[in-house]
Amino acid sequence: MTIRYRQNPRCASRVFGGEAAVITPGNQRISILDPVATEIWALLETTPRTLEQLCAALQERYEGDPNTIQQDVVELLGALLELEAIERLETPGSE
Repeated sequence: MTIRYRQNPRCASRVFGGEAAVITPGNQRISILDPVATEIWALLETTPRTLEQLCAALQERYEGDPNTIQQDVVELLGALLELEAIERLETPGSE
């Protein structure tokens, strides 16, 4: 099973000064994402991506322990899923 993530198409968002303001559909809540979270948000805009793809994109841009980057991305994805700002897509097979 391959798991990919994408922005919830029912969300509205704008980027101001490198930070995204995201309005989630269920509760009309506005969440402000920090610059790194905004980068991940942008990566999920047009193409669903796996956890590994997101981590690889951040590792290309930032120095840091790969395990720490992955842990941070997992936490962010969990928070965005809880807000219903992103969707989790499962497809049979592997990447």
